[in-house]
Amino acid sequence: MNPKDYIIGLCRALQDLDKTQIGALIERVRLARDEGATVWLIGNGGSMATAIHFAADLSKTPDHPVQTVALDNPALMTAIGNDWDYKRVFSHPLRWAREKDVLIAISGSGNSQNVLDAAQNFRGTVVALVGFDGGDLLGMADMVVHVHNSNYGIVEDAHCAILHMVVEALK
Repeated sequence: MNPKDYIIGLCRALQDLDKTQIGALIERVRLARDEGATVWLIGNGGSMATAIHFAADLSKTPDHPVQTVALDNPALMTAIGNDWDYKRVFSHPLRWAREKDVLIAISGSGNSQNVLDAAQNFRGTVVALVGFDGGDLLGMADMVVHVHNSNYGIVEDAHCAILHMVVEALK
């Protein structure tokens, strides 16, 4: 894909976002912040990088920081994967989550087994950021922000933009 087509695709994906879904995500994160709940973030590959970035941004919001945890500890993740099963790398540490907590599961395909296992076993509200057709995660989440595109780069860039919208709204 050439740069012009990529930019056109990204702009179209952003324009087609359901603003109601984004508004609901903003309000859910605001509620978590106000209740002292934790926002947990998970993803694989580029989605993990997005999760870490968003956790940092929410945590450093000057006046009203959000308590966040990105599950990104490679020692813990590889120990769980090696000793038990890779699909448990997120669900195992999420045992400490409370019912008022929020899990933001970021997945381009919506089909990563470790993300699905975490969503299925999470006690609080599950928010899915997905692309493509939404995968199995689409039906497991309490809330969804769906980027209707089948290019991983465009989906991941849109996920970053969505999460920046949340941070800006909470400032």
